[in-house]
Amino acid sequence: MPSERADEALQRRLQDILSRPDLPAFSHHIQQILAYASGESASVRQVTEVVLREYSVSLRLLRAANSPLYNRSGRPILSVAHAASLMGMQAIRDVAAGMMLFEHFRKRSPGVRELMVLSLLSAHHAREAAERLGFPRPEEAYLCGMFRNLGEILIACYSPADYDRILIERKQAQMTEKVACRKVLQFQYEDLARRMVEHWGLPDSVKECQREFVPGMARLGPAHREFLHAVVSLGHSLTEAVYRTDGIPVPQGKLRAQRDAFASSLGVTVETLERVLHTSLQEAQETTRVLNIPLDTLRLKEQIQAAERGDTPGQEAIEEWTRRIRGGEYDLNELLRGVLETVQKLGPFDRALFALVDAATNTIQGRLGVGEDVDTLSRAFRFPLSLRGGPIALSIMRKQDLFRFGHNELTAFREELGALNFALCPVVVDGVVLGCLFCDRKNPAGLPSQSQKMLEGCRDVAAMAVKGKRG
Repeated sequence: MPSERADEALQRRLQDILSRPDLPAFSHHIQQILAYASGESASVRQVTEVVLREYSVSLRLLRAANSPLYNRSGRPILSVAHAASLMGMQAIRDVAAGMMLFEHFRKRSPGVRELMVLSLLSAHHAREAAERLGFPRPEEAYLCGMFRNLGEILIACYSPADYDRILIERKQAQMTEKVACRKVLQFQYEDLARRMVEHWGLPDSVKECQREFVPGMARLGPAHREFLHAVVSLGHSLTEAVYRTDGIPVPQGKLRAQRDAFASSLGVTVETLERVLHTSLQEAQETTRVLNIPLDTLRLKEQIQAAERGDTPGQEAIEEWTRRIRGGEYDLNELLRGVLETVQKLGPFDRALFALVDAATNTIQGRLGVGEDVDTLSRAFRFPLSLRGGPIALSIMRKQDLFRFGHNELTAFREELGALNFALCPVVVDGVVLGCLFCDRKNPAGLPSQSQKMLEGCRDVAAMAVKGKRG
């Protein structure tokens, strides 16, 4: 359990994530499928309607229904309704909820998308191992495997600057993941995952599988309450060993290490693990092929190296946002928050804010922000667009960027705003200033030219996004 101080940090982080504009709709879909699957009056039609909303969910459901576990006749099952009636409500719940998570996060940044592919592999590893070892509910193992890495996904998606710091600590200071997380976040990934799982109302087994499994000497049978936990831990451990770490370069050596860790508890052999890996990879390749996601470009090593070098983040994100804006596939608040998170990493800055011009009052005021105590900044960021508005208003009216780092001028203004070193970039659409990006930090060091260029690129993306929604 987290300490009282860690629990407060955990609760603040959870509330911040839950406030993001993309979460309510996703939470509703997850809770809807859970309610239908557990309700006594639920019909196959209701469940089918939810499943058909996402192609990948339908695909995964049909593949599961056509496996020997469910399809004893050998005749192909071609409809989701037939699959739902054959597999049963609990299995449908497990497949659908797992793939809904994958669908929601796979459209994010390349780094988050890669984490989702790794979660997909863990889910398949857990399911295949469960079926081969005689567990009667392999789709439940699939669900737990898909959510096993939820905490890391949430931090990587919604707190990318902290995620980079964790990667650096693990690499440079040779820390374990748990120690690095406690240093940066004050809690562990699994703590956040358990809170989110509780919020969504997922089965208790998903929450229980977030705990670290400590293999013992006793053999666990499929009916044992810890068997599912052990199988999911095996699936997660296989993914870590084969796809995420350098370790021993010979795959056989990696498999022997996993066999030795779980042999007493599950009785696994190297041959069993080889079959699990082979079948799981085929299943994952089929899913990612249909969704046009390359499976052979796992990038975590490159991500760590880029963070160590201090490479300027943002270019990939800018390109991805530009593509989404041109295709009209975006929620404005969600995209602006993503822009702000990238801006926060660029400095790095302590806070980043999007402010909007109110034409009726001829003022500019804070609307959306990220970072510690950003609400205070947002309330203070309100200026008349006249000479009375000081340097902020003057910069906006002139449509000029303003960078103030380590200078002595504007001291009184900076202290009043609580922003000692800052950058401001007006957001201009068709010659009219609609708002600005504002970011600040305590560190007085100047902004490198490459970071400044990326900041301007983020401003241009924000302008495109606002213009796209205004028609």
